[in-house]
Amino acid sequence: MEITITARIIFGATSILITAFILYFIGNNSIKEKYSLLWLPLAFLFLFFGLFPNLLVKISSLIHLHYITVILLCVIFIFTCMLLYLTIRLSSLREDVKKLAQEISIFKAKKNAA
Repeated sequence: MEITITARIIFGATSILITAFILYFIGNNSIKEKYSLLWLPLAFLFLFFGLFPNLLVKISSLIHLHYITVILLCVIFIFTCMLLYLTIRLSSLREDVKKLAQEISIFKAKKNAA
């Protein structure tokens, strides 16, 4: 199974774009350090397989996955798990912000009453 030139170009360009976006957000401090440790290796993995797509084919044949779509589904599953984790984390932080806002309101009310 060989990857066509068009697929190589699309895969390589997409991987470079994803890596550039992640590096931009890390450099811009939009992504915190602990989350950048999650995204940065993934970005470089995308970049590596984008530059050497035949390696992905060889790895898939070594682990007896004869269809690239199965590997794609595994990657989608990993992304889904990451998004689920981040959603749970975001929800807990949102709850913390709500509690802090309520505590501030109580303190302000006590201060104004005194």
